[in-house]
Amino acid sequence: MRLRHCFDAPMSLDAWNTERDTGVVKTSTRENRENPVVVLPTAWAAVRDELRSRRRVRTARRKLRRDLASYTTTSDIDDLDATLDRFDDDDVAEIRSILRQNRITAA
Repeated sequence: MRLRHCFDAPMSLDAWNTERDTGVVKTSTRENRENPVVVLPTAWAAVRDELRSRRRVRTARRKLRRDLASYTTTSDIDDLDATLDRFDDDDVAEIRSILRQNRITAA
């Protein structure tokens, strides 16, 4: 996609601009006669692993919110909050945050 800005030449909004490609990031290939394999540089592998980790954390948070959504009444939330007092505050901080939100919506 190209847009005209206040300049005479249109500027590209594409994520991959081949005119400026420096070729710094390259992939090497190890070829097997049947299956060619592309080996990514370690930086790309690290980025990919980080994204996978973040997706897992987001999925776990969504599941926790769904599970705690059943605690809607004030007495239910108070009972669970009293149970959480037995655990370390750092371990249950996220649960308490979700319960706080549930308490606000219950009121």
